[in-house]
Amino acid sequence: MKEIEIAEQLLQEVLENKAEFLEVLKNTFKNQVELRPYRNTVAGLLGCELRHHLLMEYLCKKFEGMNEQAKRFVYLGLANNYYYKHLDAEAVRAFINSKLSKEEVELVAPLFDKAGGEKPEFIPEDVDRNSRLYLSLRYNAPEWAIKILMHYGEHLTARILRKYARPVASTLRLRTSLAGEHALDGNEDFTPSKVPGIYCYQGHQSLRKNELYRSGKIFMEKMLVKAIIDENLVEAPAEILLYNGNKDCSFELELLETYGNKIGMNLACPEVDEKLDIKKALKAEGLTNVNFFSAKDPTFMEADISHPQDLVFAVPNSTNFDKIPETPDYLLRFNTDEMDQILAQEKEVLEGCAKYVDVHGKLIYMIFTLSKKEGKATIVNFLKAHPEFKLLKQNEYFPFAEYETSAYVAVLEKVEETLTAPSPLTDLAQTISNPTYSASAASK
Repeated sequence: MKEIEIAEQLLQEVLENKAEFLEVLKNTFKNQVELRPYRNTVAGLLGCELRHHLLMEYLCKKFEGMNEQAKRFVYLGLANNYYYKHLDAEAVRAFINSKLSKEEVELVAPLFDKAGGEKPEFIPEDVDRNSRLYLSLRYNAPEWAIKILMHYGEHLTARILRKYARPVASTLRLRTSLAGEHALDGNEDFTPSKVPGIYCYQGHQSLRKNELYRSGKIFMEKMLVKAIIDENLVEAPAEILLYNGNKDCSFELELLETYGNKIGMNLACPEVDEKLDIKKALKAEGLTNVNFFSAKDPTFMEADISHPQDLVFAVPNSTNFDKIPETPDYLLRFNTDEMDQILAQEKEVLEGCAKYVDVHGKLIYMIFTLSKKEGKATIVNFLKAHPEFKLLKQNEYFPFAEYETSAYVAVLEKVEETLTAPSPLTDLAQTISNPTYSASAASK
Protein backbone atom coordinates (compact mmCIF):
# COMPACT_ATOMS: atom_id res chain seq x y z
CA MET A 1 0.00 0.00 0.00
CA LYS A 2 1.78 3.05 -1.32
CA GLU A 3 0.03 5.43 1.07
CA ILE A 4 1.44 3.66 4.12
CA GLU A 5 4.93 3.43 2.64
CA ILE A 6 4.99 7.18 2.02
CA ALA A 7 3.55 7.91 5.45
CA GLU A 8 6.23 5.76 7.10
CA GLN A 9 9.00 7.72 5.41
CA LEU A 10 7.49 11.03 6.52
CA LEU A 11 6.91 9.73 10.03
CA GLN A 12 10.60 8.94 10.24
CA GLU A 13 11.42 12.52 9.25
CA VAL A 14 9.18 13.89 12.00
CA LEU A 15 10.25 11.52 14.79
CA GLU A 16 13.95 11.14 14.12
CA ASN A 17 14.88 14.38 12.36
CA LYS A 18 12.35 16.64 14.15
CA ALA A 19 11.06 17.89 10.81
CA GLU A 20 7.73 19.72 10.85
CA PHE A 21 4.68 17.74 9.79
CA LEU A 22 3.41 20.40 7.39
CA GLU A 23 6.85 21.01 5.91
CA VAL A 24 7.55 17.35 5.11
CA LEU A 25 4.14 17.07 3.46
CA LYS A 26 4.71 20.21 1.42
CA ASN A 27 8.22 19.25 0.31
CA THR A 28 7.36 15.64 -0.52
CA PHE A 29 4.40 16.33 -2.77
CA LYS A 30 5.85 19.48 -4.26
CA ASN A 31 9.01 17.72 -5.40
CA GLN A 32 7.47 14.38 -6.41
CA VAL A 33 4.56 15.04 -8.73
CA GLU A 34 3.84 11.34 -9.24
CA LEU A 35 2.96 11.00 -5.55
CA ARG A 36 0.36 13.77 -5.44
CA PRO A 37 -2.67 11.46 -5.86
CA TYR A 38 -1.77 10.02 -2.43
CA ARG A 39 -1.46 13.35 -0.66
CA ASN A 40 -4.83 13.58 1.09
CA THR A 41 -4.71 10.02 2.40
CA VAL A 42 -1.10 10.30 3.52
CA ALA A 43 -1.77 13.62 5.26
CA GLY A 44 -4.81 12.20 7.06
CA LEU A 45 -3.12 8.97 8.12
CA LEU A 46 0.11 10.63 9.24
CA GLY A 47 -1.76 13.37 11.07
CA CYS A 48 -3.89 10.75 12.82
CA GLU A 49 -0.82 8.79 13.94
CA LEU A 50 0.86 11.93 15.26
CA ARG A 51 -2.26 12.84 17.23
CA HIS A 52 -2.12 9.42 18.93
CA HIS A 53 1.61 8.79 18.77
CA LEU A 54 2.28 8.52 22.50
CA LEU A 55 -0.31 5.75 22.78
CA MET A 56 1.11 3.91 19.77
CA GLU A 57 4.61 4.19 21.19
CA TYR A 58 3.46 2.94 24.60
CA LEU A 59 1.64 -0.05 23.11
CA CYS A 60 4.75 -1.12 21.19
CA LYS A 61 7.44 -0.36 23.76
CA LYS A 62 7.35 -3.93 25.05
CA PHE A 63 8.34 -5.33 21.66
CA GLU A 64 12.05 -5.62 22.31
CA GLY A 65 14.14 -6.31 19.25
CA MET A 66 11.64 -4.86 16.79
CA ASN A 67 13.45 -2.26 14.70
CA GLU A 68 12.19 1.33 14.50
CA GLN A 69 10.99 1.08 10.91
CA ALA A 70 8.85 -1.95 11.73
CA LYS A 71 7.41 -0.08 14.71
CA ARG A 72 6.53 2.90 12.52
CA PHE A 73 4.58 0.62 10.19
CA VAL A 74 2.73 -0.81 13.18
CA TYR A 75 2.00 2.71 14.49
CA LEU A 76 0.44 3.69 11.17
CA GLY A 77 -1.51 0.44 10.84
CA LEU A 78 -2.99 0.83 14.31
CA ALA A 79 -3.72 4.52 13.70
CA ASN A 80 -5.78 3.59 10.64
CA ASN A 81 -7.59 0.63 12.17
CA TYR A 82 -8.28 2.37 15.51
CA TYR A 83 -9.08 5.93 14.47
CA TYR A 84 -8.56 7.01 10.83
CA LYS A 85 -10.40 4.08 9.20
CA HIS A 86 -10.11 5.41 5.66
CA LEU A 87 -8.18 2.36 4.44
CA ASP A 88 -9.57 -1.17 4.56
CA ALA A 89 -8.61 -2.60 7.97
CA GLU A 90 -7.91 -6.14 6.78
CA ALA A 91 -5.84 -4.93 3.82
CA VAL A 92 -3.84 -2.65 6.13
CA ARG A 93 -3.22 -5.45 8.62
CA ALA A 94 -2.04 -7.77 5.86
CA PHE A 95 0.31 -5.10 4.53
CA ILE A 96 1.76 -4.38 7.96
CA ASN A 97 2.26 -8.11 8.58
CA SER A 98 4.23 -8.30 5.33
CA LYS A 99 6.73 -5.87 6.84
CA LEU A 100 7.23 -7.96 10.01
CA SER A 101 8.82 -11.24 10.90
CA LYS A 102 6.62 -14.20 11.85
CA GLU A 103 7.40 -13.64 15.54
CA GLU A 104 6.57 -9.92 15.27
CA VAL A 105 3.26 -10.66 13.57
CA GLU A 106 2.29 -12.79 16.57
CA LEU A 107 3.36 -10.03 18.98
CA VAL A 108 1.23 -7.32 17.38
CA ALA A 109 -1.78 -9.54 16.65
CA PRO A 110 -3.55 -8.75 19.99
CA LEU A 111 -3.27 -5.01 19.24
CA PHE A 112 -4.86 -5.35 15.81
CA ASP A 113 -7.52 -7.69 17.21
CA LYS A 114 -8.78 -4.80 19.38
CA ALA A 115 -9.79 -2.72 16.35
CA GLY A 116 -13.51 -2.43 15.59
CA GLY A 117 -16.44 -2.86 17.88
CA GLU A 118 -18.27 -0.16 19.82
CA LYS A 119 -15.99 2.31 21.63
CA PRO A 120 -13.11 -0.06 22.33
CA GLU A 121 -10.60 0.96 25.01
CA PHE A 122 -7.11 1.01 23.59
CA ILE A 123 -5.26 2.20 26.71
CA PRO A 124 -4.14 -0.88 28.68
CA GLU A 125 -6.17 -1.68 31.79
CA ASP A 126 -3.09 -1.62 34.04
CA VAL A 127 -2.63 2.14 33.49
CA ASP A 128 -4.06 4.03 36.48
CA ARG A 129 -6.99 6.12 35.20
CA ASN A 130 -6.11 8.88 37.70
CA SER A 131 -2.47 9.14 36.66
CA ARG A 132 -0.62 11.60 34.46
CA LEU A 133 0.36 8.67 32.30
CA TYR A 134 -3.30 8.02 31.50
CA LEU A 135 -3.84 11.68 30.57
CA SER A 136 -0.70 11.54 28.46
CA LEU A 137 -1.86 8.48 26.51
CA ARG A 138 -5.44 9.64 26.15
CA TYR A 139 -4.66 13.17 24.97
CA ASN A 140 -1.24 12.66 23.37
CA ALA A 141 0.51 15.13 25.67
CA PRO A 142 3.97 14.44 27.18
CA GLU A 143 3.95 14.27 30.96
CA TRP A 144 6.19 17.36 31.22
CA ALA A 145 3.47 19.38 29.45
CA ILE A 146 0.77 17.97 31.72
CA LYS A 147 2.88 18.98 34.72
CA ILE A 148 2.80 22.59 33.51
CA LEU A 149 -0.97 22.53 33.00
CA MET A 150 -1.60 20.92 36.39
CA HIS A 151 -1.09 24.35 37.98
CA TYR A 152 -4.70 24.94 36.95
CA GLY A 153 -5.95 21.82 38.74
CA GLU A 154 -7.06 18.44 37.42
CA HIS A 155 -10.45 19.57 36.10
CA LEU A 156 -9.16 22.45 33.98
CA THR A 157 -6.18 20.39 32.84
CA ALA A 158 -8.49 17.69 31.48
CA ARG A 159 -10.62 20.30 29.67
CA ILE A 160 -7.53 21.91 28.13
CA LEU A 161 -6.11 18.57 26.99
CA ARG A 162 -9.45 17.50 25.56
CA LYS A 163 -9.57 20.64 23.44
CA TYR A 164 -5.92 20.28 22.40
CA ALA A 165 -6.63 16.78 21.11
CA ARG A 166 -9.02 18.10 18.48
CA PRO A 167 -8.14 20.08 15.35
CA VAL A 168 -9.38 23.67 15.34
CA ALA A 169 -11.03 25.63 12.56
CA SER A 170 -8.84 28.20 10.82
CA THR A 171 -9.76 31.81 11.63
CA LEU A 172 -9.05 34.60 9.18
CA ARG A 173 -9.09 38.35 9.02
CA LEU A 174 -10.85 40.04 6.12
CA ARG A 175 -8.92 43.13 5.00
CA THR A 176 -11.90 45.36 4.33
CA SER A 177 -9.55 48.14 3.20
CA LEU A 178 -8.58 45.96 0.21
CA ALA A 179 -11.54 43.65 -0.33
CA GLY A 180 -14.50 45.67 0.96
CA GLU A 181 -16.78 44.85 3.87
CA HIS A 182 -18.98 42.42 1.95
CA ALA A 183 -16.36 40.34 0.13
CA LEU A 184 -17.32 37.17 2.00
CA ASP A 185 -21.10 37.68 2.07
CA GLY A 186 -22.88 34.59 0.80
CA ASN A 187 -19.69 32.51 0.78
CA GLU A 188 -20.56 29.33 2.69
CA ASP A 189 -16.88 28.52 3.23
CA PHE A 190 -16.56 31.48 5.60
CA THR A 191 -18.74 32.14 8.65
CA PRO A 192 -18.47 35.23 10.89
CA SER A 193 -16.83 34.66 14.27
CA LYS A 194 -17.62 36.40 17.55
CA VAL A 195 -15.04 39.06 16.68
CA PRO A 196 -16.01 41.52 13.92
CA GLY A 197 -13.79 41.14 10.88
CA ILE A 198 -12.67 37.60 11.79
CA TYR A 199 -14.13 34.61 9.93
CA CYS A 200 -13.96 30.85 10.46
CA TYR A 201 -12.96 28.88 7.40
CA GLN A 202 -14.96 25.71 6.84
CA GLY A 203 -14.14 24.99 3.21
CA HIS A 204 -12.72 21.69 1.97
CA GLN A 205 -10.30 23.24 -0.51
CA SER A 206 -6.85 24.21 0.68
CA LEU A 207 -7.00 27.78 1.87
CA ARG A 208 -3.81 28.57 -0.02
CA LYS A 209 -5.71 28.03 -3.28
CA ASN A 210 -8.29 30.67 -2.38
CA GLU A 211 -7.84 33.81 -4.51
CA LEU A 212 -8.61 36.18 -1.64
CA TYR A 213 -5.92 34.49 0.44
CA ARG A 214 -3.41 34.45 -2.40
CA SER A 215 -3.95 38.17 -3.00
CA GLY A 216 -3.53 39.06 0.68
CA LYS A 217 -7.11 40.23 1.13
CA ILE A 218 -7.58 37.67 3.88
CA PHE A 219 -4.94 36.27 6.21
CA MET A 220 -4.73 33.86 9.11
CA GLU A 221 -5.34 35.55 12.46
CA LYS A 222 -6.42 34.55 15.95
CA MET A 223 -9.64 36.10 17.22
CA LEU A 224 -7.84 37.19 20.38
CA VAL A 225 -5.23 39.25 18.50
CA LYS A 226 -7.85 41.51 16.98
CA ALA A 227 -9.83 41.66 20.21
CA ILE A 228 -6.81 42.87 22.21
CA ILE A 229 -5.83 45.44 19.58
CA ASP A 230 -9.43 46.71 19.42
CA GLU A 231 -9.63 47.00 23.21
CA ASN A 232 -6.52 49.18 23.33
CA LEU A 233 -6.93 51.53 20.38
CA VAL A 234 -5.08 54.84 20.31
CA GLU A 235 -6.05 57.92 18.37
CA ALA A 236 -3.88 60.17 16.24
CA PRO A 237 -1.52 61.78 16.88
CA ALA A 238 0.08 58.70 18.41
CA GLU A 239 2.90 56.26 17.91
CA ILE A 240 3.05 52.58 18.78
CA LEU A 241 5.68 49.87 19.04
CA LEU A 242 5.23 46.15 18.49
CA TYR A 243 7.93 43.59 19.17
CA ASN A 244 6.74 40.24 17.83
CA GLY A 245 9.07 37.31 18.45
CA ASN A 246 6.72 34.86 16.70
CA LYS A 247 7.14 33.98 13.02
CA ASP A 248 3.41 34.53 12.53
CA CYS A 249 2.75 37.90 10.82
CA SER A 250 -0.89 38.37 11.84
CA PHE A 251 -0.18 40.86 14.65
CA GLU A 252 1.68 43.20 12.29
CA LEU A 253 -0.90 42.80 9.51
CA GLU A 254 -3.73 43.58 11.93
CA LEU A 255 -2.03 46.80 13.01
CA LEU A 256 -1.61 47.82 9.36
CA GLU A 257 -5.28 47.08 8.70
CA THR A 258 -6.46 48.85 11.87
CA TYR A 259 -4.44 52.04 11.56
CA GLY A 260 -3.35 52.35 7.93
CA ASN A 261 -1.46 55.64 7.65
CA LYS A 262 -3.17 57.34 10.60
CA ILE A 263 -0.41 56.91 13.21
CA GLY A 264 3.29 56.11 13.40
CA MET A 265 4.09 52.42 13.78
CA ASN A 266 7.35 50.75 14.77
CA LEU A 267 7.27 47.03 13.98
CA ALA A 268 10.20 45.03 15.35
CA CYS A 269 11.00 41.33 15.06
CA PRO A 270 14.11 39.14 15.33
CA GLU A 271 14.58 39.02 11.54
CA VAL A 272 12.57 40.95 8.95
CA ASP A 273 13.53 38.53 6.16
CA GLU A 274 11.40 35.90 7.89
CA LYS A 275 8.31 38.10 7.47
CA LEU A 276 7.96 38.57 3.74
CA ASP A 277 4.19 39.14 4.05
CA ILE A 278 4.85 42.38 5.92
CA LYS A 279 7.30 43.60 3.30
CA LYS A 280 4.76 42.83 0.57
CA ALA A 281 1.95 44.60 2.42
CA LEU A 282 4.03 47.73 3.06
CA LYS A 283 5.07 47.89 -0.58
CA ALA A 284 1.59 47.22 -1.94
CA GLU A 285 -0.03 49.90 0.22
CA GLY A 286 2.77 52.42 -0.07
CA LEU A 287 2.80 53.13 3.66
CA THR A 288 5.48 55.59 4.75
CA ASN A 289 4.46 55.79 8.41
CA VAL A 290 5.82 52.35 9.30
CA ASN A 291 9.30 51.60 10.60
CA PHE A 292 9.84 47.86 10.10
CA PHE A 293 13.16 46.66 11.47
CA SER A 294 15.14 43.71 12.85
CA ALA A 295 15.94 43.63 16.55
CA LYS A 296 17.73 40.41 17.38
CA ASP A 297 18.39 41.82 20.86
CA PRO A 298 15.13 43.43 22.05
CA THR A 299 16.92 45.22 24.88
CA PHE A 300 18.79 47.42 22.37
CA MET A 301 16.46 49.15 19.93
CA GLU A 302 17.77 52.70 20.40
CA ALA A 303 19.05 52.91 16.83
CA ASP A 304 15.50 52.50 15.51
CA ILE A 305 13.38 54.13 18.22
CA SER A 306 14.34 57.57 19.50
CA HIS A 307 11.39 58.61 21.65
CA PRO A 308 8.67 57.21 23.96
CA GLN A 309 5.61 55.46 22.56
CA ASP A 310 1.95 55.78 23.45
CA LEU A 311 1.29 52.05 23.19
CA VAL A 312 3.76 49.18 23.27
CA PHE A 313 3.08 45.50 22.57
CA ALA A 314 5.60 42.98 23.90
CA VAL A 315 4.77 39.67 22.17
CA PRO A 316 7.72 37.31 22.64
CA ASN A 317 8.02 33.78 21.41
CA SER A 318 6.97 31.30 24.10
CA THR A 319 6.34 27.61 24.67
CA ASN A 320 3.40 28.32 22.33
CA PHE A 321 0.93 25.70 23.53
CA ASP A 322 -1.58 27.40 21.27
CA LYS A 323 0.02 25.56 18.35
CA ILE A 324 -0.88 22.12 19.71
CA PRO A 325 -4.37 21.77 18.13
CA GLU A 326 -3.21 23.01 14.72
CA THR A 327 0.12 21.16 14.65
CA PRO A 328 -0.20 17.47 15.65
CA ASP A 329 3.55 17.01 16.06
CA TYR A 330 4.22 20.19 18.05
CA LEU A 331 4.78 18.64 21.48
CA LEU A 332 6.57 15.64 19.97
CA ARG A 333 9.22 17.95 18.52
CA PHE A 334 9.41 20.39 21.44
CA ASN A 335 12.83 20.53 23.08
CA THR A 336 12.39 20.93 26.84
CA ASP A 337 16.05 21.92 27.16
CA GLU A 338 15.10 25.26 25.57
CA MET A 339 12.62 26.26 28.27
CA ASP A 340 15.06 28.32 30.31
CA GLN A 341 16.18 30.13 27.15
CA ILE A 342 12.56 30.86 26.20
CA LEU A 343 11.87 32.30 29.64
CA ALA A 344 14.98 34.47 29.46
CA GLN A 345 13.97 35.79 26.03
CA GLU A 346 10.48 36.63 27.29
CA LYS A 347 11.96 38.70 30.10
CA GLU A 348 14.32 40.44 27.67
CA VAL A 349 11.46 41.38 25.35
CA LEU A 350 9.42 42.74 28.26
CA GLU A 351 12.38 44.71 29.65
CA GLY A 352 13.37 46.01 26.22
CA CYS A 353 9.88 47.15 25.29
CA ALA A 354 9.26 48.77 28.69
CA LYS A 355 12.02 51.31 28.03
CA TYR A 356 9.96 52.93 25.27
CA VAL A 357 6.63 53.39 27.04
CA ASP A 358 5.68 57.03 27.52
CA VAL A 359 4.30 58.27 30.84
CA HIS A 360 0.60 57.29 30.98
CA GLY A 361 1.21 55.01 28.01
CA LYS A 362 0.32 51.31 27.99
CA LEU A 363 2.56 48.25 27.89
CA ILE A 364 0.81 45.04 26.81
CA TYR A 365 2.54 41.71 27.42
CA MET A 366 1.06 38.82 25.43
CA ILE A 367 2.12 35.18 25.10
CA PHE A 368 0.30 32.29 23.45
CA THR A 369 0.75 29.64 26.09
CA LEU A 370 -0.63 28.55 29.48
CA SER A 371 2.55 28.41 31.54
CA LYS A 372 2.14 30.45 34.73
CA LYS A 373 5.88 30.86 34.96
CA GLU A 374 5.94 32.54 31.56
CA GLY A 375 2.83 34.60 32.31
CA LYS A 376 1.82 35.72 35.78
CA ALA A 377 5.13 35.00 37.47
CA THR A 378 7.00 37.02 34.82
CA ILE A 379 4.73 40.02 35.42
CA VAL A 380 5.05 39.68 39.20
CA ASN A 381 8.82 39.87 38.93
CA PHE A 382 8.68 42.71 36.42
CA LEU A 383 6.46 44.85 38.66
CA LYS A 384 8.75 44.28 41.64
CA ALA A 385 11.64 45.68 39.61
CA HIS A 386 9.63 48.47 37.95
CA PRO A 387 7.50 50.50 40.37
CA GLU A 388 6.94 53.02 37.56
CA PHE A 389 4.42 50.56 36.11
CA LYS A 390 1.09 49.46 37.51
CA LEU A 391 -1.02 46.52 36.46
CA LEU A 392 -4.35 47.53 34.94
CA LYS A 393 -5.60 44.02 34.22
CA GLN A 394 -4.55 40.53 33.30
CA ASN A 395 -6.36 37.59 31.75
CA GLU A 396 -5.67 33.98 30.97
CA TYR A 397 -7.43 32.60 27.92
CA PHE A 398 -8.24 28.92 27.57
CA PRO A 399 -8.70 26.97 24.32
CA PHE A 400 -12.20 25.83 25.29
CA ALA A 401 -13.41 29.40 25.98
CA GLU A 402 -14.63 32.30 23.84
CA TYR A 403 -11.54 32.94 21.72
CA GLU A 404 -10.43 29.28 21.49
CA THR A 405 -6.89 30.38 22.28
CA SER A 406 -4.24 29.56 24.87
CA ALA A 407 -2.83 32.89 25.99
CA TYR A 408 -1.91 35.20 28.83
CA VAL A 409 -2.30 38.97 28.48
CA ALA A 410 -1.26 41.66 30.96
CA VAL A 411 -2.01 45.35 30.42
CA LEU A 412 0.22 47.75 32.34
CA GLU A 413 0.38 51.54 32.54
CA LYS A 414 3.45 53.65 33.08
CA VAL A 415 2.80 56.23 35.80
CA GLU A 416 4.82 59.34 36.67
CA GLU A 417 8.36 58.15 37.28
CA THR A 418 8.79 60.51 40.23
CA LEU A 419 5.95 58.78 42.04
CA THR A 420 6.03 55.46 43.80
CA ALA A 421 3.01 53.69 42.44
CA PRO A 422 1.94 50.62 44.40
CA SER A 423 1.54 47.57 42.20
CA PRO A 424 -1.08 44.94 43.06
CA LEU A 425 1.58 42.35 43.74
CA THR A 426 -0.20 40.76 46.67
CA ASP A 427 -3.37 40.02 44.70
CA LEU A 428 -1.36 38.91 41.71
CA ALA A 429 0.87 36.63 43.74
CA GLN A 430 -2.17 34.97 45.33
CA THR A 431 -3.32 33.83 41.90
CA ILE A 432 -0.20 31.68 41.67
CA SER A 433 -1.21 29.30 44.42
CA ASN A 434 0.90 26.41 43.15
CA PRO A 435 4.66 26.47 42.71
CA THR A 436 5.72 27.18 39.13
CA TYR A 437 7.35 24.41 37.20
CA SER A 438 11.08 24.03 36.86
CA ALA A 439 12.38 23.67 33.33
CA SER A 440 14.91 21.11 34.44
CA ALA A 441 12.33 19.15 36.41
CA ALA A 442 9.77 19.29 33.62
CA SER A 443 12.12 17.59 31.24
CA LYS A 444 12.48 14.54 33.47
